Amino acid sequence: MGNFVPPQLLSGNAVLPSGHCWLFERKYDGYRLQLSASQDGVKARTRTGVDWTARLRPWLLAISDMLPTDTVFDGELCVLHAGGRTSFSMLGEAIKQGQPLCYHAFDVLLHRGASTLDRTLADRKVLLSTTLAGVTSSYIQAVDFVLGNGQPLLEQMRLAGHEGIVAKRLDGPYRPGQRTPDWQKFKIQRTEDFIAVGYHSNEAQGLTSLILASQGGDSLQYRGRVGTGFTSDERRILLTRLSASPSVQIPAAMPSLPDARWLRHPMAVQVGFTHIAPSGCLLHPVFQGVREDIAVLTNDSGSPLIWPGRS
Repeated sequence: MGNFVPPQLLSGNAVLPSGHCWLFERKYDGYRLQLSASQDGVKARTRTGVDWTARLRPWLLAISDMLPTDTVFDGELCVLHAGGRTSFSMLGEAIKQGQPLCYHAFDVLLHRGASTLDRTLADRKVLLSTTLAGVTSSYIQAVDFVLGNGQPLLEQMRLAGHEGIVAKRLDGPYRPGQRTPDWQKFKIQRTEDFIAVGYHSNEAQGLTSLILASQGGDSLQYRGRVGTGFTSDERRILLTRLSASPSVQIPAAMPSLPDARWLRHPMAVQVGFTHIAPSGCLLHPVFQGVREDIAVLTNDSGSPLIWPGRS
């Protein structure tokens, strides 16, 4: 099956590169996932190496006969909704309910037993295309890309309401666990992961907002509250989940907020926003989903200890 390969990470940039040595592809809004195919089946690992094979077993069984043995793919697991948009907020529930999923493969790290890490991205894209050429299932597909100029694709993604695009150097090897300028992301809306350390609710609406923080070093920074972006079902499901978590006293560095309930078990959430105000709070925040693939470890008092970043 092969050992887990830490994924190459994306760096941010404000200026879109161009030229013959660059390719551009859509940035999908899902879970980064590494698939390893062998004679024993297909194994799935998250971006941090957590084994999700059991969680995704029905879907993995559906694609196991489509993939050559001794091959490892890098890609994004998504659920689609109207207009072909990927929905991060719907993905966790889709997995739990066994709903249709699609894996968008954008790289191949092992091909029929031979490592491809030192080969150029151009070579790896050819291998990926030929490997999945005969696969017609909606469960897995190779990511399309354009060469040279990514501006038209970025505008196309903007008009379609997608997350953004990724720029990659064609002549670069795969760099496990590294964040380099070879891979750059360009998001249409700024999206980051935060810690939900508490919430507000009332009888009329149920869940009204999540209280957000980010972690820098050993301290928390208050990032404001997010009260939009939830569907009615999400409000109901989240309130049930949050209500089951024991309460704690107000965490250090958090402001005193009337009627706030502070969580013994904080959770990772993804939030879209325009920018960060001088106060440190998010402007125009929109809830996008719970990061089920990221754990927030806490100490005995409920204060977050470890906050893994996202690629």
